[in-house]
Amino acid sequence: MKQYSTISIFVFSLLQLSFSQDYSKVDAVVQELKKSLRSVDVQQPKEGNGEKIGVTVKVNVEQTLPPGQKTDTARTVAVSVESEMTEANCSSTSTGQVKFGVDLYSRYIWRGLDYGNAPSFQPALSYTYGNFSIGTWAAYSMGVSSVDLLGAGKVFAEHDLWASYGIPTDAGTFSLFYTDYFYPSAGLKYFNFNGTTGAHVLELGAGFSGTEKLPVTITAYYNFHNDVDHSIYIQGSYLFSCESFSANLFAAVTPAKSVWYGTSKADLINIGVTVSKSIVMTDKFSLPLTVSYIVNPDIEQTYLIVGITL
Repeated sequence: MKQYSTISIFVFSLLQLSFSQDYSKVDAVVQELKKSLRSVDVQQPKEGNGEKIGVTVKVNVEQTLPPGQKTDTARTVAVSVESEMTEANCSSTSTGQVKFGVDLYSRYIWRGLDYGNAPSFQPALSYTYGNFSIGTWAAYSMGVSSVDLLGAGKVFAEHDLWASYGIPTDAGTFSLFYTDYFYPSAGLKYFNFNGTTGAHVLELGAGFSGTEKLPVTITAYYNFHNDVDHSIYIQGSYLFSCESFSANLFAAVTPAKSVWYGTSKADLINIGVTVSKSIVMTDKFSLPLTVSYIVNPDIEQTYLIVGITL
């Protein structure tokens, strides 16, 4: 429970800094946070099995695995950054591994589009057994996203289910993906699976991730249910690292008209770079941080977003 108290203190401090107009208070808040962190007895990872407990940083640019797993997710090409955490974030069992966590982003940008127009709270839960993973991932706007016809404010919400299977080879890893997209904020019933007006859009995907010598990832996705355009999304990315950070360059296209991606023809819709770094707060606690610069040439929009993983 002490760990969650520390996280609560940190989140409160971030919000205080975000809405503060007097930036002379920044140093005082940081010093108070450090004092609180030093007073917490953070549990160390188990050393018995030699495994390091870590988290995966999700980069909101375009994932190549389904949401939640985020070593490359169906919402952003992810950069993995391991940091020492407690068992609460990653627990191994004799039959598999359970992971859960929360991300906070200044905006939820997915495949070049802004979902929510507000800061986003994104919890995730997954289970991995061998090369197979299943999970659930959600995004909830922390503010009014739009206004309905009656003038009432609406808050964007998304809740997805996903599954993936990886096939490692000497040349790289081949993967298959399945994602079920559901938007509670749309006001549709969850068990409405109608093929044209239902609450779910279903997607299949396939991808390839290269080795360290060729750190290139190529993924493609196809909507096979509840999308009249049967939209296709194809992305390539290149991952590299420097002494203190990792970076990911990416570019993506949709090859035809798509209401789902907001295009009237084939076009580039998602280009940019994501930089990830683990910020050392104390000798026992590090904070994974990501910053992304994203351009959508089709709608002529750019985004600069920041995210942290708890």
